[in-house]
Amino acid sequence: MVIYFKYQLKRIKISSKSSIIFLSIFFLILKIFASSYLIEINKSIYELSFGFGNLIKNLVENGEFRSCFKEKCQYASRMPIIPLLIATLSHISKSQFIIAIIKNIFLSLFFIMNYLIIIKISLIDKKFVNKLFLVSLIVLSFSLPLIKHSSSITYEEGYLIEPIILWLISFLTALRLILIYKNKSASYKIILTTSLLGLLIFLIKSSMLLIFILSLSLVAFSFWKFYKNKGQKIYPLASIIICIVTLSAWGIHQLNKTGKFSIMTSYDGENFFRGNNDVSYKIYPHYSLDLIFNTQKISIKNELITSEILFPDFSKFTNEVEWNEYYKKMSKEWIINNPKKFFNFFIKKINNFYLSYKKTPYSIYENENQENNIKRIDKIFTAVWLIEGRIFLLATILLIIKRYMNNDKFMKIQSIIIILILLAYSIPYLIGFNYERHITPFLLIVIICFFSLKTISQKK
Repeated sequence: MVIYFKYQLKRIKISSKSSIIFLSIFFLILKIFASSYLIEINKSIYELSFGFGNLIKNLVENGEFRSCFKEKCQYASRMPIIPLLIATLSHISKSQFIIAIIKNIFLSLFFIMNYLIIIKISLIDKKFVNKLFLVSLIVLSFSLPLIKHSSSITYEEGYLIEPIILWLISFLTALRLILIYKNKSASYKIILTTSLLGLLIFLIKSSMLLIFILSLSLVAFSFWKFYKNKGQKIYPLASIIICIVTLSAWGIHQLNKTGKFSIMTSYDGENFFRGNNDVSYKIYPHYSLDLIFNTQKISIKNELITSEILFPDFSKFTNEVEWNEYYKKMSKEWIINNPKKFFNFFIKKINNFYLSYKKTPYSIYENENQENNIKRIDKIFTAVWLIEGRIFLLATILLIIKRYMNNDKFMKIQSIIIILILLAYSIPYLIGFNYERHITPFLLIVIICFFSLKTISQKK
């Protein structure tokens, strides 16, 4: 695969904007094709799963950010960007299929627009930027799992993949402008772009908190690096103000509705619990961990796993703060009382995230025999993608070690930063739980980081 990508980069002129725009349009066509195959035309956006449907319905019909079940309402169950986007697009259509097409077009235009902004700001480092965009688009266009997840409107990865590419390339470019070229003006401008993309990613999915913190760390680093350059500090100051105002608005919304200020979601406690309890420990990664809330008897290879009680869902609690805190407390108690199981479960999650070639969860059903209807072709393409990604991960780790042992200061810093990026994405999924749809964007990040390191070595 490494040879293949190098060959592609030699064939295509790296500085060509038209090549990148063409590949972006090609990827858009693939996303639309995937949406037409995976999404039912007659389904309404109000039927979206993962709690989005009811939330969007209340936004559209009542103008309120809430989702209600059995006369009890949640006001912070999901981060705000996806519900607000779909509610806005609902004025055009309420069909899941139509909205998916519009969403795909919107994200592709957003991708191209931000590419043009980044390439304009990057100035003397345009070749580096173009190379990483080409790599990302080649990978996007030839990975079935990436096409499938990018085309979805049901879960966050359908909105996350393209913004996280933009964030990563912007972040890596900013580091080079600061440390290699010492270009203050360009550095500050691209840091504004990076921090806003980091904020966007976090507002899509709360598990991206560490990615957002890395963005803010870059802003702080630029202040420290160029503290004497007072005139240009308007850009990082603007990014900080925008982040504070936006997150304060989200936190105040929660304070008014739930009585607690928070910038996270009320689902975080339950998601934490999904990855830290006895039943999940036994069934992961064979089955979807949603089963712990609706199934008492699960069979894995003829071994019956029985849960004495069903874990209570939101409807059993007075409010969402109580629901969130209950599962956080349950998770912490299980970890403290079961250190050996916690460690073994953690190893399982590490294996699935970094090493396994199997699509997870293996099944979303109570009986493994029901999985026979899943198309084998999807599992084969997913396995191929995961294996390729693992190879790149190993190559990236070896390259990081090699670069860090170099006497060059920038290579050392860049190596450490890339490790932090990989950990920032991974850690929430290791603490909670991870499936293939969480791993696939990570492998794309790995591949982009690998080629950024290769570019460094060629420059030096």
